[in-house]
Amino acid sequence: MVQILDLLNKEYDLVLIDTPPLLSVTDASALAPAMDAVIMVVKPGVTKLSALQQALEQLRAVGAHVLGIVLNEVNPKFPQIRLLLQPLLFEVFALL
Repeated sequence: MVQILDLLNKEYDLVLIDTPPLLSVTDASALAPAMDAVIMVVKPGVTKLSALQQALEQLRAVGAHVLGIVLNEVNPKFPQIRLLLQPLLFEVFALL
């Protein structure tokens, strides 16, 4: 796998690797140390804060550099979205 990643990094400016959910299988934890950075994808209202904490701890334990978090399936046209997400965002950024 390391050889494939080296080849891809030489050939392309940006390589994105999508893995299964971190807590379900070990793929992401195994690959994370070889990556320049990791971006977590969470779904507000579905992803529990405790699961996010556990996932971030798992990434830290393997020496991954967590770049940030993407909130998936958020409707920006929903007027109250900022009010609903603001408390969650404060908690999430405190974890980073």
